[in-house]
Amino acid sequence: MNESTHRLTRSRKNMSINLGVCMLAAANASSLWMLGLAFGAWGSIGGIGCGLCQGLLLDAYPDERERWMTRWTLMGALGDCVTPLLIDPAVDATVRQI
Repeated sequence: MNESTHRLTRSRKNMSINLGVCMLAAANASSLWMLGLAFGAWGSIGGIGCGLCQGLLLDAYPDERERWMTRWTLMGALGDCVTPLLIDPAVDATVRQI
């Protein structure tokens, strides 16, 4: 394993651990401020991971960069459009159980 592969593997492990710690912090938050800080850190770490994944994908397939970035953009837009449609029924189901 060369040095760059070792660094990427270590970065992925550290990012996964940090995301898990943020989720545990959010689950055990005692105040709204702690919940906000945990989710803020989680979002920042997730953004870094997303950029790392994009870079790895483009480096792995240098001849197909445009296609991969188009796919990435379209799937992100699809997720942005579908998420509100999925959150509403989930919130309604949760409120009915309470």
